[in-house]
Amino acid sequence: MSRPKTTLSLHELLGLRPTDDARRWHQVVGPAVTTPSGALQGGAALAAAIEAAQGATGRPLRWATAQFASHVQSGSVVDIDVTVPVEGPHLIQARAVVRCAGSEILTMLGALGERPFPHDGVWPVPPDVPPPEECPERVVPGPATHSMLQTFDRRSAIGRSYTEVDGRPGPGRSASWFRLPGGSRTVSAGDLAILGDFLMLEFADALGVACTGASLDNTVRVANLGPTDWVLLDASIHAVTGGLGYGQAHLWSRQGGLLGTTSQTLVIRALSPEGALPERRGRRVVGNPSPGAGRTPR
Repeated sequence: MSRPKTTLSLHELLGLRPTDDARRWHQVVGPAVTTPSGALQGGAALAAAIEAAQGATGRPLRWATAQFASHVQSGSVVDIDVTVPVEGPHLIQARAVVRCAGSEILTMLGALGERPFPHDGVWPVPPDVPPPEECPERVVPGPATHSMLQTFDRRSAIGRSYTEVDGRPGPGRSASWFRLPGGSRTVSAGDLAILGDFLMLEFADALGVACTGASLDNTVRVANLGPTDWVLLDASIHAVTGGLGYGQAHLWSRQGGLLGTTSQTLVIRALSPEGALPERRGRRVVGNPSPGAGRTPR
């Protein structure tokens, strides 16, 4: 399936805008980063917080974790406030709170910076998979229009999509390719947050049943960021218990470089036999389609 091509930068894709205050940013939520249900993708919300923290401190992110509190509808404007509780000579401990219309969306904790050390290494190896051009599409539930499904090409490298499962559990190891919008470029920490949130697609193969998930938390660790056009999400599903799913993934460049890792806890929900998204009773969705609150984006 062909996708619209875009030359958007990551900040443009996220709708991320600075303000006159270096530690306050705005995110204008557009369809490029919303799920088929019309809500801001959790990974894109974390990505905006990560990019805001990098912009506010001038240092590269090494680690970030986020707890998600509520959902934001498309068309909303959210405020991102960055604070720096600890600033050392090499590393900064930062915090970012994302709010919309006065409601908290997520809280991010992160570490930014680098320390001099004469040794390095990478021990995992990427799985032996076909290139993305030789892989079928990774099918995602929900309508593909007016959502990020139009933004990101997805290819199934290992494992079954939700339309292919037959009730038999898989090995808990699967992998998917994702193409960066706009072609090859150097991956940012924010890209890892967005792509890592697609981990929920891999639970269908592990369980052997059509399902989807919503993030409770998301953790990103940065390894070696480099240029690529496609990113391979190499997933390991650990457990599903009490209605929650636990998993992690290595994120590889097309060239086989380890970009980083992600891990998540998700609320797992079954899909209907037709693949329709489940109704989320009690789901808290906030929105503020007007940018009037806070400082005006420049």
